[in-house]
Amino acid sequence: MAARHISKSPLQGVGGKSPLQRGRVVGSLLLLALLALAVFWAVRKLVRNMQKPASQMNASPAGRRLIQRLEGLRLTAYLDTAGVPTIGWGHTGPGVEPGQQITRQEAEALFTADLAVAEAPVRALAARLTQGQFDALVSFTYNVGAAAFEGSTLRRKVEADPADATIPAEFRRWTYAAGAYSDGLANRREEEIKMYNS
Repeated sequence: MAARHISKSPLQGVGGKSPLQRGRVVGSLLLLALLALAVFWAVRKLVRNMQKPASQMNASPAGRRLIQRLEGLRLTAYLDTAGVPTIGWGHTGPGVEPGQQITRQEAEALFTADLAVAEAPVRALAARLTQGQFDALVSFTYNVGAAAFEGSTLRRKVEADPADATIPAEFRRWTYAAGAYSDGLANRREEEIKMYNS
């Protein structure tokens, strides 16, 4: 018996798919790629819109609550872990004497003034920040002081790229009071990192 010759249809391509079928598959893949690209740009724009120039920002109510919770309210002056006379929500200065007492209203006024001092160097950043990033940096500055923040590697890294993955490690470097490791400061830094990443 003679071998039969079986030929493919000219419409049938490699793998049993016609050029028309292959074209549909390629078209579908291109459509999916374009859709993914559109989603990427939409998310990027959304994130960009959530960021603002630091110079135009203020601590949010959540940021204020974080600082007040971390500082704790004391209406009678005490010595903090570094031996510095402190009153209210972490207020220090030449006018604070051990045993001194203030009202809650006076503590609120001191907090508002101290918050403005802590916001100033964060507002001086040229970077665009989310509200969580701004609030975390203000809390950090409220705790360590404006001069310490301004001279920190943390500030330099945020200025260069607020999304730098090494920024949490910079927060964690600030866990010492009077040369000794502080669990309280370590916990505070973790709270600030959580706020920064929110």
